[in-house]
Amino acid sequence: MTASAPPPVAPGRRARLVLAGLLALMLVELAVVVALGREIGVGWTILALVATSLVGAVVLRSAGARAFGALRAAVLERRAADGEVAEAAVVVLAGVLLLLPGFLSDLVAIVLVMPPARGIVARRLRLRPGRGPGRRRPGHDDVVRGEVLDP
Repeated sequence: MTASAPPPVAPGRRARLVLAGLLALMLVELAVVVALGREIGVGWTILALVATSLVGAVVLRSAGARAFGALRAAVLERRAADGEVAEAAVVVLAGVLLLLPGFLSDLVAIVLVMPPARGIVARRLRLRPGRGPGRRRPGHDDVVRGEVLDP
């Protein structure tokens, strides 16, 4: 028996789900920051938030430079750079997560920067052909059946 694909989610519903997820994440992040502030003090908590944001800026800068270098090398060698670009995209995502205030997003970012996790996520990004803007879904073709009427 083959598993069927889940039914598609309507764009409006998808946007509401994403917004609800982001709101829930923000509330959890706020709760963690408040709890940590009570535990270690407000000053140390703010210092930790600023420090992780600075680390995120450094990660973003180095990942951007590395991605540009890998893309340039691939162009010069006339080969596809999907692997390098996917890994750089994961590191950029980790940098953005570090820039955001909050400790749960920092934890996810630290995991994404580790080579095994980064490789897994990068492979998942590369194994999704037909997704994204301007790409076709499997089973759809360019032929539009109809009649041409002269005016």
